[in-house]
Amino acid sequence: MRLWPFGKRVPAVLQPVADLLVDAEEPDPLFCPRPLVEKRIAAALKSGHNLVVYGPPRQGKTTLLNRCLGDARTVTIDCRPQLGRSQIYRVLLASLGYSVLVSSKRRGKVSTTVKVNAFGNEFGAGAEGESERVTQAVAVDLKNPSEVAYLVSRLGRSTPFVLNNFHLLDDKTQQSLLFDLVGFAERACVRFVIVGAWPNADHLEDIEPALSGKLKVVEVPLWSADELGALYALHRAQAAADASAPPTVPTSAAPTAPPTLAEALALANGDVSLFRALLEMAAGPPAAGSATCQDIVVARYGRGMANSLRALLAQRDAALSYQAVSLTRAYTRNDDFDQADTPPLAQAKKTTTDVRTGRPFSDGASVRLDADGKPEYFEVLNGELATWQVDLIGFVVRQLHAAVQRGVDSLTLDELAAALRATLPPAPLDIDAAKLNAVWLQFFEAQRRALVVPPLLVPGSSGRELRIADRRLFLFLSSTTVDDLDDLLEECAPDKPPRPRRRSSLTPPLSKTEAEACVARAVQAAEAADAAEASPPPAAAG
Repeated sequence: MRLWPFGKRVPAVLQPVADLLVDAEEPDPLFCPRPLVEKRIAAALKSGHNLVVYGPPRQGKTTLLNRCLGDARTVTIDCRPQLGRSQIYRVLLASLGYSVLVSSKRRGKVSTTVKVNAFGNEFGAGAEGESERVTQAVAVDLKNPSEVAYLVSRLGRSTPFVLNNFHLLDDKTQQSLLFDLVGFAERACVRFVIVGAWPNADHLEDIEPALSGKLKVVEVPLWSADELGALYALHRAQAAADASAPPTVPTSAAPTAPPTLAEALALANGDVSLFRALLEMAAGPPAAGSATCQDIVVARYGRGMANSLRALLAQRDAALSYQAVSLTRAYTRNDDFDQADTPPLAQAKKTTTDVRTGRPFSDGASVRLDADGKPEYFEVLNGELATWQVDLIGFVVRQLHAAVQRGVDSLTLDELAAALRATLPPAPLDIDAAKLNAVWLQFFEAQRRALVVPPLLVPGSSGRELRIADRRLFLFLSSTTVDDLDDLLEECAPDKPPRPRRRSSLTPPLSKTEAEACVARAVQAAEAADAAEASPPPAAAG
């Protein structure tokens, strides 16, 4: 048995190849072509470069790509969480005719061996000298892309490798694969097509800058009104053909009336999968309490919104900090209290009210009174500056929910600042408008980093306005109660809230003198409020 000098052997995880390869789908009878997008994909494939196809989920990226690939021999791997780089290369080699074996070694270690089936001969491990077959075992390091590329090149043909749903891989696997792609770009025999959902064309270059200029990128955007209109006409024609055919099961119930084109366009907002769901409402007979178009949108979008919020709330740009005065109440000794002429606490007269303010002590405690009725302790207010944290995403969603109840689909920067001052506990000392504007921009960056596609919110025309970009979000918020929204935000909150960045502080910098003045004003305001609520002190308890 001859070993190719490929270096050290590494562990490989056994997983059925069939679980990772994508099965060929049946042709969609309602497929609606998108000539402009298909033309771009076909031109990129013809150029021979590594290709990236990106856009919102469930908009037909894979279908369009398969049409452009036609009958070409391809290897498509359906990416998923926990799928590692070595597993992907193992499936890639296995789909090309190589057979990956795992053999045990001493101390429980595992090595990876590949049987090569190429050039008209079968190479296999474990053949004896009497065998008529020519055998050859190849040890390959699946973490070394050069060795993988060499085995691919031995087959003498170029095969496109499609990594579908690339965004589902973990960050480390994505980065390592993209770094490998830099080397693969120099080899004519290895071509990758990466398909995924993210919002901008340079997303993969942000992950691996060395890829700059080495990729062809094609966006598959949300569907236009004309494209959805063509699909609507195709669906109605198919429905008419089905209605003319003899029914296989007798039924006396008539189908539900489909939504009009204008209604479906407004509700779907370019999402073809949701558009199809709305059209399919007419597929069956009406049932008691059947869902309306808006019910379908809210039910389907509710699940997607939870995933989007969960991803957003985990982003560091979703958290901000601010400074506020923290007030605490503490006991201070009364210098006029006569300790010598006062019995122990058990026998002494006591009071549960601060005689200076007429308010009960905050912790419900009682203090002694001397013979002249003077208390042993007073309760005083202390203040200090403290840094607090607020979840920007959750706060904005709650404010938008309130706006949607009034029929408004946007929130201005001034409205957000007023809401922060009025509702944050405790209230911020001050809000720097310039910093708030920077945080405003961080909100959009958080959406991009969390791969929220299409974005939930976009800047308004003035740049000082946050507008709901997705009609489904408006419908969801309009149909959700405050309690249900709070439950959703609590469910989506990360176990460990992200720590705000330094630039995310909303409070302008304060000098020591300014800070002390802020604390003094807060203490005075609290004392004045206590005095206004004070009532005549009760008689001392015996």
